[in-house]
Amino acid sequence: MSAFLHPSARHRARLALRRAALPALACARRLRPVRGIWTIFAGHEVGDGLPHLPPSMRISTAALEQRVRWALACGRVVSVREGLSLHAREEERRPLLSFSFDDAYRGVATHAAPLLRRLGVRATLFVHTGTWSGDWLPWTDLFFALERALGPLRLADALAPSLGPEAPLLEAARRSAYELKSALHRACDEPRRDAALRELHQRELGGLEALARSIYLRPEELPALEDVFEIASHGVRHRRQALLDAGAQRAEIEGARASLQAALGHPVEGFAYPFGREADLPASDAALLLHSGHAYACTMIEGANATGADPYRLKRWPLEERASACELASLVRGGFPRWLRR
Repeated sequence: MSAFLHPSARHRARLALRRAALPALACARRLRPVRGIWTIFAGHEVGDGLPHLPPSMRISTAALEQRVRWALACGRVVSVREGLSLHAREEERRPLLSFSFDDAYRGVATHAAPLLRRLGVRATLFVHTGTWSGDWLPWTDLFFALERALGPLRLADALAPSLGPEAPLLEAARRSAYELKSALHRACDEPRRDAALRELHQRELGGLEALARSIYLRPEELPALEDVFEIASHGVRHRRQALLDAGAQRAEIEGARASLQAALGHPVEGFAYPFGREADLPASDAALLLHSGHAYACTMIEGANATGADPYRLKRWPLEERASACELASLVRGGFPRWLRR
């Protein structure tokens, strides 16, 4: 893909290329063995209870049921921890598939859990613990709520005085809300961005405690979900690990695990990197995760996991409302080459 294309243009070009190439790829992959292939789906909210979230972070109960029934028909569905053990032993001849949900939004308990119980499936829930205090929310939640209330241009204009020259934010906002979020994610100082969003949210929409309780599950609610979910960690305050020094990484990783273990009464072995793209990951923190008691870590690098995959860099695939049969067929037979990933 040309380096001279604008990022949003590259994204659209790649999607067009995917649509054209997927049928041929799916046909070619039919001859490929499926043994040793493990696909982990990554979702967020289930149902329509949080309309401020973008569609890419929500899946309807009907679509989730369709996806789980498809997975049961084509392979073995397990939690991520169970999948790690089976994948390492190479005993399963069918495709391995896992469903995971990040952040512990309420719809996972009210919509996903009853569905998974009815179908006899276990999944994995990655929880960040910072929201339990009631006075903090991830900056992305503040952004989504403010963007829905103000629109991208008004939001960029309101944030610009606190974050520096207004042209980059306004330019991104004119393209799309997605581009504005990307600019805030990649190009802004984290503490200044978070403080600016928090102050603006307080001024425009009110305090955080009631919102945090309406969005996220509380620690006392997690034990009741363990019959259907493996509970795992997503850090304390959903911070990009690549930007943290060793002490801050340790605080995020070990602090969340300690809080979850206190709430559940048993060890927690899984971790999912916040955001989880290549640019969000530290060069190496497998030793820190291993020594703190974690058996694996999931990224959001798209793809399936072949035999011998690094357990601290497991790939996942977005759990979205619409997925073509060609996309799913290609996933369970090895995923996609880099040039077809989003």
